[in-house]
Amino acid sequence: TIRVEGYISIVLKTIIAFGLVFQMPLVIFVLGWLGIVWSKALREKRRTAIVIFFIVAMFLTPPDPMSQLIMSIPLCLLYEVSIWAVWLLEKGFFSKRVQNS
Repeated sequence: TIRVEGYISIVLKTIIAFGLVFQMPLVIFVLGWLGIVWSKALREKRRTAIVIFFIVAMFLTPPDPMSQLIMSIPLCLLYEVSIWAVWLLEKGFFSKRVQNS
C-alpha cells in the first residue's frame, strides 16, 4: 500500500533537490564574476560535467529513468547557459550595461 507520508517525503526531497541543483548557473556566474572560473575551462570540462550531472540526477531523484532525465537534461542546458554568461561577463557585456544605466 502507498502511504501519504512516504509520498510526501519523496515529493519534498525531489523538490528540494531540483531547487538546489537549478542554482548551478547562478553559482557558476558568481564564480566567473569573482574570476575563479573561466568560460574556456568550462567548455573544456563540458563532457565531465555532463557525466557528473547524470550521476547527480541518479542519486537525487527517485529510481526511475524519466525523473533522472528530467533533472539531468535541463542541467546540461543550464550549464551551456552558464558558459555563455561567463563568456559575456569576460567580454565586458554586463559592465557596459551597468555603466550605460
